[in-house]
Amino acid sequence: MLLAMSLSTTALAQYEGCEDLSQPISRIAFSGNKTTKAKTMRREITVHEGETADHEALAANRAAVLDLGLFRAVDVQCQTTPAGLELIFDVHEKHYFLAAPRADTNSDGEHAYGAHLSWHNAFGRNQTLRATVLKRKSAQTGRSSSLEYRVSHDIPFLGNSDWGMNWNLGHEIADLKTGTPPLDFQEVSDRFGLHFYRSLSDGPSSQGWRLGLGVQYLD
Repeated sequence: MLLAMSLSTTALAQYEGCEDLSQPISRIAFSGNKTTKAKTMRREITVHEGETADHEALAANRAAVLDLGLFRAVDVQCQTTPAGLELIFDVHEKHYFLAAPRADTNSDGEHAYGAHLSWHNAFGRNQTLRATVLKRKSAQTGRSSSLEYRVSHDIPFLGNSDWGMNWNLGHEIADLKTGTPPLDFQEVSDRFGLHFYRSLSDGPSSQGWRLGLGVQYLD
């Protein structure tokens, strides 16, 4: 089956030189990944060296790498060599840092403002770090304002295994007024969470079911 019969005309540019896939794969490589580690993408590839791939499998593997959400585009290049067929996944990376002001409000008259920082694909391993600082004005009786700090870190594949981990920390200082006459005091809350989970996928590692457990502590 020709590639043109399997893929639309628009998609042809995404598969350069991949009309003939009869040879076994001798090498799978990646290009364009200035930040992302090769093993982060290789976990999503279901064809391996020594095997042959058809056009359907090639399209599925390209889609699996794109579904990581780390790239603006993914192209596949096929090169025929004396040793066999080389597959090269050429990726176009996104921007991974997001720093932005944040403002929240609700119908109860509460509002908050602060800043949020996200680092996607941290360390080139598809990890995610988030940090938030919020100053909140409360509409609750006896509760005036609070200052909240939150940070979290998601590590989907510990040591390149099927196990992942997520931890989060939170710290909040709230100004309260209570009693008659009103007494001013502060309420301090600390949170900590730790969760482990395992990928149950027999295909691309970032897809399919995950099973996990964890603990959440509040003081």
